[in-house]
Amino acid sequence: MYHKMYNNFLVAAFVTTIAPMPQETAASKGANAQEYLALCGAWRIAKQAASMELPLPTTTDAYADILDFSMSVASDGWKALIDGTPTKKGWEKHKQELQMAVPSLNLEATWPMWETARVNTKDQKTIFNTEHKRGFTDADADLVREEINATTTIATELHKRLAAQPEANGAPIKHKIKTLAAEAKCGADGKFADTAGACKDTTNPDDTKASNCGATRAGQSIAIDIVCLCTAPSHDKCLSGASDYSTGVNDIQTSAIDALTKACPNTSQKLELDTEIERALTTVSEQIHNVAANGRVIGTAAGSSCTEHGDYCVDYSNYFSSTKDFHDIPWVTKLLEIADLYCQYKKQIEIKETTKRQIETLRDDVKRQYTIRPHRQPTASA
Repeated sequence: MYHKMYNNFLVAAFVTTIAPMPQETAASKGANAQEYLALCGAWRIAKQAASMELPLPTTTDAYADILDFSMSVASDGWKALIDGTPTKKGWEKHKQELQMAVPSLNLEATWPMWETARVNTKDQKTIFNTEHKRGFTDADADLVREEINATTTIATELHKRLAAQPEANGAPIKHKIKTLAAEAKCGADGKFADTAGACKDTTNPDDTKASNCGATRAGQSIAIDIVCLCTAPSHDKCLSGASDYSTGVNDIQTSAIDALTKACPNTSQKLELDTEIERALTTVSEQIHNVAANGRVIGTAAGSSCTEHGDYCVDYSNYFSSTKDFHDIPWVTKLLEIADLYCQYKKQIEIKETTKRQIETLRDDVKRQYTIRPHRQPTASA
């Protein structure tokens, strides 16, 4: 998986960050500015992933063209079925009788296209009939219809694949990415749940450092990690953009998530999502350092944890051991899953581009079948 490969990529970054760092007895203004900007980068990517669209390839008229050719040579019965009657018209009206013959048949998505094809070919003066002259005689009509129907069947299956949303394990990738991004931003346990793009915010005195910033709660969401990083004895430790936030009595204040994430630099995404995630996580990993015995924090710890009034940090210690590492931090895991899903999306889009070209080739085949007189095998003489 992507995050396992990425874990190898992080080794070099951690070589320079795991050595114990001397603790500052009197941290200066903006002491956590770099750490804040690093977490802001992760927040920005998660926020963009939560709202980004994953477009399908640009559409092609090739399948609609194929249906025009197919309808032009269709049987009178099929034409009458598509025409319908004032009281019986459309897929829903014909579904039952058609599925009695072929239970797996489902033309709900393509029926309107068949109706359009009928309009395009019904009158001899239509653009289709003016531009496409038949190359076969009535004697060859059944043979040509058989050939075009076979090609249309193949094109219909390809069209279905082209129109389908990219999926991973049976679920649309875009929905999975949005869910994971919301959980990376705000957490998956519902405490600060994402609602309409914003996390449920903090309240004072209910939300404290002790209940949110220690090793047992750290890493659940980018939002709360930012809050813990910036809630300090004075209001200026994150400096960039967040310097106007007042922390009051050194504990988490009401609406802290909104105040501190709103102050993050609002830069636009310039690279592919998976690359942006890789860069953002590398930047965060480089800001994590040792405290005390095997402790891992981002920010400034007065002691060996991040739950005291004098601390302004996030304690990631529980995610570093002989079997765990940076990628096991919950919100990091979710961003890496998003990166993996995005890579799957890109691969599926490449396949869809090939599928689109295949449909366009079939359109050319149908045109030849329609405009060139078919070659009949000579019958054996008696």
